[in-house]
Amino acid sequence: MIRRVLLLPGQGIQHVGMIEQFERYPWSNEILKQVDDALGFSLSKMMKEGPESDLNLTEFAQPAIMVSSILHWTFLKHLYGAREDGFSFALGHSLGEYSACVISGALTVEQGAKLAYIRGKSMQEAVEGLAIRMSAVAASEETVRKSLNEVQIDGICEIAGVNHDKQVVLSGTRESVDLVTDHMKQKYKVPIKSLNVSAPFHCRLMKPAADRVKAELEKMDVKPAKIPVISNAHSKGLTDPNEIKQSLVDNITNPAWFLRGMEYCLSNGSNLFTEVGAKRVLTNIVNKIMKDRNLEGLILDLNEK
Repeated sequence: MIRRVLLLPGQGIQHVGMIEQFERYPWSNEILKQVDDALGFSLSKMMKEGPESDLNLTEFAQPAIMVSSILHWTFLKHLYGAREDGFSFALGHSLGEYSACVISGALTVEQGAKLAYIRGKSMQEAVEGLAIRMSAVAASEETVRKSLNEVQIDGICEIAGVNHDKQVVLSGTRESVDLVTDHMKQKYKVPIKSLNVSAPFHCRLMKPAADRVKAELEKMDVKPAKIPVISNAHSKGLTDPNEIKQSLVDNITNPAWFLRGMEYCLSNGSNLFTEVGAKRVLTNIVNKIMKDRNLEGLILDLNEK
């Protein structure tokens, strides 16, 4: 029996021209108009024409990535007959949880775009003037936790997410994250990559952003999700509107537990994974999990684009 999971990517895949393939479809223009009207400016023009420097700003990148996922999903619906009841779960990475809520019907396109913009803008504003760092560590969660206990820091360095068995992301103040990662390089010989981001996502520094999003969500009528949305913070499928609201708030300050979300899907019999977004970032991560764990009988859908 096929149990299908929809994968929705997070920040980092934005680029000028990311929706070019959908411009010839009338439904694409309708969705883009809904988004532009909700935001009060032409995000669609920025996505089509740039400049890239503007599109890379968190406040614009986040709604742009969400729109890309919505268009990819709508493409599947119109051309291949995809339906919500054909998917067991919607698993998004970070911002992707918000996109999942739109595609599952919990949020409207307008609500989702507005939340993504507010989320991105308030994340940036929360750390104005602060030296921050996010780094990807090619090590297990166990090794990273051990290192965090071995290093004395004055600032903030927290696990911001676990993507697969050999990749953990750290987030916090620059000096503290660098102290921890330098220790890991020296003691455990693990590769470290500093990420090109403007804010330290998924750590306690994001509390003002979480408060801002919570206030906005309290004004919104969230519907039951037609596809259970995997909570990044709590690693379980949600359909209840109140639980979804709380999860979207928790998403901002808690780690993005993508690997745990995958484990939840697998434990519930999921075996086919379809990514909707401008690139195949999550498809590659799922493929990595499959190989690392020698998982058989799982299918990566590579035919939708």
